[in-house]
Amino acid sequence: METPLKDYQRDAVKAIVKTLGRARDDWHQHAERTSFALSAPTSSGKTVMAAAAIEAVLHGSDEFDVDADPTAVFLWVSKDPALNAQTRARFIQHADRIPVSDLVMLDKGFAEESLQTGTLYFINPDKLAISSGFVKLSDSRSVTFWDILRNTINDPKKTLYMVLDEAHEGMKKQSSGEATIVQKIINGNGVNPPIPVVFGISATLDRFTEAMKKTTN
Repeated sequence: METPLKDYQRDAVKAIVKTLGRARDDWHQHAERTSFALSAPTSSGKTVMAAAAIEAVLHGSDEFDVDADPTAVFLWVSKDPALNAQTRARFIQHADRIPVSDLVMLDKGFAEESLQTGTLYFINPDKLAISSGFVKLSDSRSVTFWDILRNTINDPKKTLYMVLDEAHEGMKKQSSGEATIVQKIINGNGVNPPIPVVFGISATLDRFTEAMKKTTN
């Protein structure tokens, strides 16, 4: 980690890393899903704490007493591409042990059948709208985002950790009564299985907490 952590940040990262490890074991050993959240005031360094935890999981850390998780795949979800770009830039700045090539902005140009271990991917809901080329099969696309997500979750050699930035966003029920795209990622979209591990980040967690209570398992 390029940036020294304050004591409260270090304590939080230790707790996050421990929870992610336990969640991985619960998923692979018992098929049990986990959701938890980091709540801290604005300007407390939530992104830096998340970066330190993800770096430790991907590459191991003596400071946090954790070995690298060879199964780990991270999917970072936030409300807009500008926020994702800003977060990616902060990872480059602070988490120097994560290669820049492993910080991937997902879009319709992504053509692999599954997300790859050792990588942190960024996505925002607008890229998954019905009108998006990322959720439709075509002559140039043999798998949709939902296929990619399902293939990743179902791979016994992978653990998909979803990070929901500003965790209260995307959880409010739409006027139509349909689930939001974020909720479909978390709970499954009727075809896909739910996400194994959901890690929320926000200063406002009530809506996220209530939504998690309604998920399966």
